[in-house]
Formats: sequence, C-alpha cells, structure tokens
Amino acid sequence: MNCKECGKNTWVVTRKNDTTEFRIVKIGTEGLSMKEEEDGERKTIIRVQAGWQKYKGNWRVEEKKNMKIIGIRCNSCDTMLESKDLEQYELKIADIHKDKGVQLVSTALEKYF
Repeated sequence: MNCKECGKNTWVVTRKNDTTEFRIVKIGTEGLSMKEEEDGERKTIIRVQAGWQKYKGNWRVEEKKNMKIIGIRCNSCDTMLESKDLEQYELKIADIHKDKGVQLVSTALEKYF
C-alpha cells in the first residue's frame, strides 16, 4: 500500500519512550589542597575554577519507562496512517503490539451485519 501524499511504501510504527540518562561531570576535584587551622586541625580546601567543566565518559541510561505507541506513519513524508485510509481495502487497524506487529482485520462482512 502506497502513501496517499508521497506515493512511497515506507510505513513505520512510531513509539515514544521516557528515558532518563546521566553523565558524570567533574566539579571540584581539581586543585585540592590542605590547610592547617590554628587549632592544629587539617582541612581540605576544594577550589572550583570558573568555565567549562569536562564530562567523564558517555551518557548512561538510568531509567526507561512509559513506552507508548503513537501510530503508523510514512517514513518518507511523516503522514500518519489512519483507519479511514484503509477503508478502500476493507481493512482497519485492530491493534498495534510492541512485539507482535500490526493486526489488520477485514471489514468486508460489517456492511452485511
């Protein structure tokens, strides 16, 4: 089945994930020094420089949740496929499952019952 807008057959199922990621940044680990107080206690002084603080490593996934399937769209022109677009084929979208695929059902018998 070709797209009504661009005429191509590049249908994809789109989904949306809520993902929380993190990346380690080094702040205050440069320029450590020791200072001796008047009472003899030693104290660590951390100096933080103004400017860009470098990341350490790559982005890491902390949490993934709330996967939601949005629908079927043309990957060429981003047109969303709707059930009314399948009426000429006497089909409708019954279900879009994240693992099994897309279930299309026939509507040919609906006009008789």
